[in-house]
Amino acid sequence: MNPSKPLEYLKKLSKRTGIRMVTIHSFRHFNASALINSGVDVVTVQTALGHSTAATTLSVYSHAFSGAQTRAMEAIANVIDL
Repeated sequence: MNPSKPLEYLKKLSKRTGIRMVTIHSFRHFNASALINSGVDVVTVQTALGHSTAATTLSVYSHAFSGAQTRAMEAIANVIDL
């Protein structure tokens, strides 16, 4: 497959449907964010993205992990009725 074909397809799809244009990299970011927001641990996300270290994943997606941490703390507080 020609490497430019997926991007060409997305451009045509965006134009035809009126949906905002996204890049292939946007799908990677969505995948990572969805995993993190679902409570998947950093090492699993690191592996899925192909990062060499968990530190890289935490550095790039720290905003998503902090949101996930907040939701985790709220869930515990709800369970112990705080």
